[in-house]
Amino acid sequence: MSDDRRTIRIIAPSTSLATIPRPVRRLGMARLEELGFRVEVGAYAREIVLHRAASVEHRLADLYAAYEDPSVDFVMAAQGGSCSNQLLERIDYSRLRGTGKVLVGYSDVSALLAAIGKRAGASVVHGPMLIDLCNPILPDYTTRGLLATLAGRRVAYASPAAGADRVWHHADEPEAHSRRDGWKVLRAGAASGPIVGGNLATISALAGTRSFPDTAGRILFLEDAIGEGAGAIHRELTHLAQVGALDGLAALLVGRVPSGAPLASTRMVAAILDDVLPRGAAYPVAFEVSCSHLSPMMSIPLFRTAELDLNGAPRLVVNGDATGETVDVDGPDALTQSVTSSD
Repeated sequence: MSDDRRTIRIIAPSTSLATIPRPVRRLGMARLEELGFRVEVGAYAREIVLHRAASVEHRLADLYAAYEDPSVDFVMAAQGGSCSNQLLERIDYSRLRGTGKVLVGYSDVSALLAAIGKRAGASVVHGPMLIDLCNPILPDYTTRGLLATLAGRRVAYASPAAGADRVWHHADEPEAHSRRDGWKVLRAGAASGPIVGGNLATISALAGTRSFPDTAGRILFLEDAIGEGAGAIHRELTHLAQVGALDGLAALLVGRVPSGAPLASTRMVAAILDDVLPRGAAYPVAFEVSCSHLSPMMSIPLFRTAELDLNGAPRLVVNGDATGETVDVDGPDALTQSVTSSD
């Protein structure tokens, strides 16, 4: 009997898979299998040598092996961390170009997404990693968006009515999704264009390198893991403004942070953006958007056309050039059933 499932290879460009407890990571792999994928793990994904990750040479070996294996369809990062940028000037981008692979990740992996998308022209998706699929409380909003994106569909995201208040693996235990006000519009309007972005600290650190994405005429989204360091976030946004990355945007989106964090305050966000955004800039701006570490999470194909509407009920369409019927993702209250796995 043939097995027509598509294959996801898990690699660890930032932090070793071994730092995720075995029962937890098995839950995430079981989830992927339940969603219809065959799951494989990179040869060095569990290795720990430097900063909780494998050596640069071994992380590159896993990356090349995944991209050059014809049986692999998708490459997914295990989790974020702090050191994927070590790889950027060591990668032979010609080995990734034209393979048809799709890399999925976010957080520190934003550096790898930006570099591979820009320098290899390969498909990259800012979306859930294995650690997110390990969450016992996983909303349909996240999984439906991921599946539709990996299938190459046009996906329309509405502002979700519920969400978690903490990063699930930073908390003592998973929490149920509570009602929320959804995306908050600071400046109404509509925009379309290629979409780029990712974790604020990671993207800001790329400024001045060959991997920094062009932002003019594009929808830029930025997110911070916990939203607590208002001063640090102000500094990083100021840095992006000073290198011209906030000039001529099509739109700006800021990801959701935990309730009670300084960046959850409309007043605080408005004050920081008023200081850093170019004078006279009139592009649409929203914050508390579902493009952050908090559940639920959109899957966003980077460098592809997106369509944003902040007039009325907020809506973001990604993979805008895809043909066929659009998949609507707007029901975060339906939670995926927990999957259990034994040792």
